[in-house]
Amino acid sequence: MRRISISYGQKLSVTLNKSDHDFILQNTLIEPEAFGYGVLRENKITFQLSLSDIEYIQEFIAAEANHSENKKVVKSLELIYDFFQDYFEKYKEEEQS
Repeated sequence: MRRISISYGQKLSVTLNKSDHDFILQNTLIEPEAFGYGVLRENKITFQLSLSDIEYIQEFIAAEANHSENKKVVKSLELIYDFFQDYFEKYKEEEQS
């Protein structure tokens, strides 16, 4: 699969189920501000995030998944991590000049 080139720091629309967003906030140490402002429609929230923003969020998800003893929490965090990872498989940032 060919990845789409984007400018360094370019924001992408990332849409999460509200329940997944709440789950991240409740089960990791990430601050809500890391997501920025989102637009809530029905049960989904759309954020504008760069690949760096996504990577930052993933770090918190991975940290908790690696330390949690609750298998259900770990499985849910892994699925959410994979959701974010799809952005790295779909997009690539152009080199900074």
